[in-house]
Amino acid sequence: MNFEIVKGMFVLEKSQLVLDQLFKTLFPALIEQYGIKEAKGYYETDKIVYDSYDMPYHIHILQGLFPSVQVFEKVIISFKEESNKDYEIWLKVFCLGFFLHDANKLIEGSLLHAFNEIADNQDNLHEKLKIPDFFPGVEDYWGDVQNVALNAENRTSVASAMREMNLPKGITEIFEKLSRFADKVASMGGAIQYNKQEDGTLIESKRYADGYNNVRGMFLHIKSLLESFDMDLELNYVSLNENPFKMLSKQALFGVLLALQESKRQVIGLTYNGIIFFGKPFDTHLEKRSIEIANDSEEVDVANLTKVDFQTINFDFLSKKPLSEDIWNEALMENERLSNKFLSMASNGASSFSSEYGFQSLLTLIEKLKLSSYIDSRFDEKNQKVYLMFTNVDSEEGKLFRSLMCLKKTLFINEKKVKAWKDNFSTFSKSDEPFYDGWEWKVESEISPILSTPNEVTEYFKSYVKSPSNLIKTLYAIIWAEGVINGLIGDDPEEVVEEYLENIMTQLNPNEDDLGGNESSNDISEIISTYLDYPNSKNKLWEKDLFIPEAEERCVVTNAFATEKYEEVKAFGLKARGYSRRAPSYLTTSPKTKISDIAISENQIRKKYFPNGNQKEAHIAVYRDFCEWGFGLPLQNNLLEMIAVAKGDIGIEDNKIKVDSGAILDQKHHEYELMDVGKDVESQFYFISKNIRIASRLGIRCFVTSIMTPYRPHKAIFHYENAPRFAKQLGWDKVRLFEIDQVVNEISIIWELSKVGKNLNSGYILSYAGDRNHLFRLYGDYVKRVEAKEKENKAKTLIGGVKKKIKTFIESKPQYFSNMISMSKLAEIAVSIKQENKNTSQQSKIIRIALDVMKTAVKDNQPEQEYIVTMVAGALQKTFQADKYIPSDQLRNASRAFSELLYDMYTNEWGGSFPAKTKEKMLINQFAFIYSEKVAEYFEKKNVEKKSNN
Repeated sequence: MNFEIVKGMFVLEKSQLVLDQLFKTLFPALIEQYGIKEAKGYYETDKIVYDSYDMPYHIHILQGLFPSVQVFEKVIISFKEESNKDYEIWLKVFCLGFFLHDANKLIEGSLLHAFNEIADNQDNLHEKLKIPDFFPGVEDYWGDVQNVALNAENRTSVASAMREMNLPKGITEIFEKLSRFADKVASMGGAIQYNKQEDGTLIESKRYADGYNNVRGMFLHIKSLLESFDMDLELNYVSLNENPFKMLSKQALFGVLLALQESKRQVIGLTYNGIIFFGKPFDTHLEKRSIEIANDSEEVDVANLTKVDFQTINFDFLSKKPLSEDIWNEALMENERLSNKFLSMASNGASSFSSEYGFQSLLTLIEKLKLSSYIDSRFDEKNQKVYLMFTNVDSEEGKLFRSLMCLKKTLFINEKKVKAWKDNFSTFSKSDEPFYDGWEWKVESEISPILSTPNEVTEYFKSYVKSPSNLIKTLYAIIWAEGVINGLIGDDPEEVVEEYLENIMTQLNPNEDDLGGNESSNDISEIISTYLDYPNSKNKLWEKDLFIPEAEERCVVTNAFATEKYEEVKAFGLKARGYSRRAPSYLTTSPKTKISDIAISENQIRKKYFPNGNQKEAHIAVYRDFCEWGFGLPLQNNLLEMIAVAKGDIGIEDNKIKVDSGAILDQKHHEYELMDVGKDVESQFYFISKNIRIASRLGIRCFVTSIMTPYRPHKAIFHYENAPRFAKQLGWDKVRLFEIDQVVNEISIIWELSKVGKNLNSGYILSYAGDRNHLFRLYGDYVKRVEAKEKENKAKTLIGGVKKKIKTFIESKPQYFSNMISMSKLAEIAVSIKQENKNTSQQSKIIRIALDVMKTAVKDNQPEQEYIVTMVAGALQKTFQADKYIPSDQLRNASRAFSELLYDMYTNEWGGSFPAKTKEKMLINQFAFIYSEKVAEYFEKKNVEKKSNN
């Protein structure tokens, strides 16, 4: 897979070549071997706590590598060395050195120790990281590689002088500066260091400047770092101030990016709201050009605004830009992924057919079509589904076939929109005339073994599929296109394409008057002229005339001047009905709400990009990034695909990344998504769980907030503003990278324990959030449900799996659970009394007996400790004395010890009163869980002793 970078980042061909090799070797090897490994974030020792922005190792490397390679190019060009045959070796030395500058975070020990392990190929590390694949002959430059790595930080730079180096001295000196520059750019995020006091309190001891609060701050920081190179490296920036128009701003910023590229400025980095670049400053000419490009940018995005599946073909870009011949041929047909979607079929799986023979008939027909057309197929054995795709469409005839098929399918699918199209499909599908001369399909049928007409094929599929309409629309479009391209239907194929395309444009394109009301040119101009910021810019938001209209003329979204009535059809994320104005200058019982033109335009774009779900309830905004510290990487979407491929167990299908069946990320929305999330516990649990699992597996940082809140830097890999109470109680609203795997494990446990049938029990989740000790009660209830529902062997497997997860979780977070030390001691003593482990009732029997007797004894004679302890011990001894395997002295002593410890818990941990009924049940289940583990350990030890004696 080729790695895509923003156009024009590098000026030397060899730079791109070396980076391509890095992304085919080192990068996937790093992900495969170490996963989402933390490089920066939160960590603590016995003495300090260090708190900075979460960042995985691979992102830390890339964020420093891109700008430093750009700077190295400029240095080489200034030396007139760009054609030097050794440039590729120099760049590989630098890339590998910086790639390994934090290798001690991959391998335990110091950086030098890590280099020794890699150099000696211990544990096959050299091969695992694919270093020889990236850099054949690296052993000749190993000292130079170490020099780059050691110079990245002050604390290790002194050791670099001891390395044996082969590169020219001038290049070595440049690399020493470049390595430090790369690490500082990759580490610009602010951090706070705290010293731990003896009482556990934290006192701030050091604070590092946060370079990511705004684009200008980043620009100034990088500019100061560039001064060490003693070169005239002209660095500039452009940004958009915060505003409520995310979609319009994205379109405007995209126009700015294209205008910069067009003017040969070299982009060094992107953020959510700005761009840093090499070259002359941004100016009013580029501002005007940005507006022009932004207004044409819909043409670039028409593929993303075209929705195609087995039952839908919608051109959602039409309200902004009419369909044209150029758009059809270049933006739609040349997009392989999109054009193949026109071949989507419903009823393409065996499960949709009433018999196996019916599905096999479909496969036979597809094979027939493949022989004489430009169609290929893929069969999914696991799911028993067939998928179609275009093939051999590079020729003019192939392109015509593809257009013919897609045009015909568009008419068929949209038959309800245009009466003539509906008549066309109805007439075609019921026709008793052959598709064209010579076309026939042989099937095993008593009625008609040879099918040649649309009506015959329609009736044939009706006998196997309940609703074959969408299936036959695809098949008929293929057969028809085949007939046209072979000169058997209609006139010249080019003329047919022209005729059909003209028909579609005439029927679907809006009238000029309608389009004029929806154009975003004024909106984009307003965004750029109001919010764009760059050196010497006149667009200062705070210098604008801040006029606030009267309440009845005020936009409900922005408080700007508005004349349009706010209706449901214009709403997104804020319902038009039921809105209550709360401006202090306006009090009324029935306000006439209005909205501004720019807010309408923003909502229109939102509707196109987020067509699914309840749009009027889509008030949740999800911002995602690659865990950059605000200095966004100039990367394209396929970084996600590269991570998925490297991990091997993450699926990629139809431009979606499938982490698991419940956590699927649409790459089209990986940066920003608006959605409706139910306010109930179950919906919120699913939403939080999905995004935390995506963050864990892909290393994508997630910021969840309201639709009107702009993005802002945050340290945690998952941060949910205004999260539901249960999430805050559990700490799931802010999850750090170092703990995310543990949180994923905890969520999976609660997910499993809270499932009752197909649904989650919200009460279980809320109980657990209130007190994590409820985990043992949930586990006890889970065991009962599984034992009642499943067969014995399957029940043991399910319970054992969940129990193993719970044990791992408790061991990783013992501080979450109270009474664990006392309960563990009680359980150890209880094993000396009786070893029963068949079910929860047996596992909790000892403590239930002890508590019942203790309650009675306390009621009889509360002050007398000896009386209470004796009564409980006696009851235990009497209950279990019939067990011939336990010596009487052992039983007596263990019963006494159990009673004394339980009384100690009663007085010291429970405050001299018995827990409430719910709390008591938790304690009993907690004991049962720990006791079952102790019994299992006891029998395992016995087996080992038995084997050793034999």
